[in-house]
Amino acid sequence: MYLKSNINVGAQFKLIKHKGDASKPTEETDYFHNLVLDSGLERMSVGSVLGYVSVGSGNSIPNISQTSLDNFIASTNSQNGADAVGNQLVTKPYYSWARRTYRFNAGVAAGNLSEIGVGWTSTNLFNRTLIKDLNGNPTTLTVLNDEFLDVIVEIRAYPQEIITGSFNLLDKLGNIKSNHTISGTCLFISSPSFILGNVLLGAYTDWAGGERMTVFSGDAGTSVTISPQGTVDNTDYSKTTYPTAKSCRNKAILRLDMANMLHKSFVIPVSRLCSPETSQNGYKIQIEPPILKNPNMEIQYTFELSWGRYTP
Repeated sequence: MYLKSNINVGAQFKLIKHKGDASKPTEETDYFHNLVLDSGLERMSVGSVLGYVSVGSGNSIPNISQTSLDNFIASTNSQNGADAVGNQLVTKPYYSWARRTYRFNAGVAAGNLSEIGVGWTSTNLFNRTLIKDLNGNPTTLTVLNDEFLDVIVEIRAYPQEIITGSFNLLDKLGNIKSNHTISGTCLFISSPSFILGNVLLGAYTDWAGGERMTVFSGDAGTSVTISPQGTVDNTDYSKTTYPTAKSCRNKAILRLDMANMLHKSFVIPVSRLCSPETSQNGYKIQIEPPILKNPNMEIQYTFELSWGRYTP
């Protein structure tokens, strides 16, 4: 089986000026979206894209080929308070979100600010946008020497909601043994986290040095918050690879002594994409007709995930 899916990512910002007490702002913006840059998407196959918030005074229209601000003024990696996380499942599109507040201490970001971005360094950005007013129009935010600036960064991951397809089960010589269809949905079970980058396909553990998926003998069901039913077993651990800078791939390996039962559905976790390494958020897939594995069979399923920018 070879399965492909896609997740789009984005972020939004909110800026708050104050004199040392964010509950009494001197000025604040509403939340506004950004443009995810090509360099940010490509970085996600290598490492984290989140580390520094940078502000500047440039005013050019953001474009996907940029890598830094027009006119840098200041950056910070100082976090203020605990992260907030959640899954938005009330209306479509569904997404996971994680929110962190960064703080520029008094005077650090002083100046006339008009652009902002977050990245893994102050000059390597995941995204960039012009600062927006309450009506969504570009504006200038003037920060005085005695004012703090809090920047709330909310990252989001929007998984592909429905997956369909078909595959042929082949023997080791490449002969077709059986034909199957697949259907599935995104899955939200774990709490998200403020992690974005070095994406892994499967649940990861340090001691195993790889990732794994989970196979079930029962129906996958249609709920995006409930795992499949039936007997449960895990695949062997295998390492995520990166065929392109904007995609990853992993193989679910079932050796002779593993998961000898009916293979009717799978859970495929996605880690480090607004999700912790032990996440069970990702996808669940049902196979029709199911495959009955016995101790004389070794089966390998291949999964591939790509990612792109979310456009509001």
